[in-house]
Amino acid sequence: MKGFKIVLVLIILLIITGGFLFWREQNNSITAPTVFPSASTVPTTSAVPDCTTSELKVDIQTEGAAGSIYSNIKATNTSAIACNVILGNSISAKYSASNISVNYENQSPVQQNFILQPNTSAYSQVRVPNGPQCQSTISQQKVDFIYNNQTVGSITIQACSAANENTAIEIWPLSSSPITQ
Repeated sequence: MKGFKIVLVLIILLIITGGFLFWREQNNSITAPTVFPSASTVPTTSAVPDCTTSELKVDIQTEGAAGSIYSNIKATNTSAIACNVILGNSISAKYSASNISVNYENQSPVQQNFILQPNTSAYSQVRVPNGPQCQSTISQQKVDFIYNNQTVGSITIQACSAANENTAIEIWPLSSSPITQ
C-alpha cells in the first residue's frame, strides 16, 4: 500500500509539473510589442489599404461653359473592399507642350486619407480655356492626369501653338464630393 501511495504522489506531481510547464509555455509565447503613435506620427488606417490605380476606374466627363471647358474627374473604387485615397492636392497634370501651365485651385497643404468604399467615388475638376486667346494658331495637346504616380486619365486640349503664348489649366483638389464651379 505504501508503494501505491508513493506512485500516486509521483503521478500527481507529474500532472502538476506538466500542467505548470504547459501553462508557462503558453504564457511565454512571443508577442508583438504594443506601439503607441508619437505626437509626430500621422494617423493611418492600416486595416484599410491604399487604393491602387487598378482598383480605381477614372471617368472624365468634359463639357463647355461660358468660355471654359470643364472636365469632371470621378475616381470610383471598383474593388470588392474599401481602400484609401488621398484627398487634397493629389491630382497633377503631365504634358509635353512647354507653353502649358497648371494652377492648383483651393490649394491646401493638408492631405488626408479618405476611405473609399466599394462602388463609391472621389472627385476632382479641371478647367481649360475654351479656345485660348492666341495670336498664333491652336494645336491639340494631350494632358495626362496623375494620381499616386500613375496616369489615371487624359484629355486633349486646344493650346496655343506659339511657345511664347501660355495656356493655363486649373485643377481642383481631390474631394469626397463632386466639385461644381
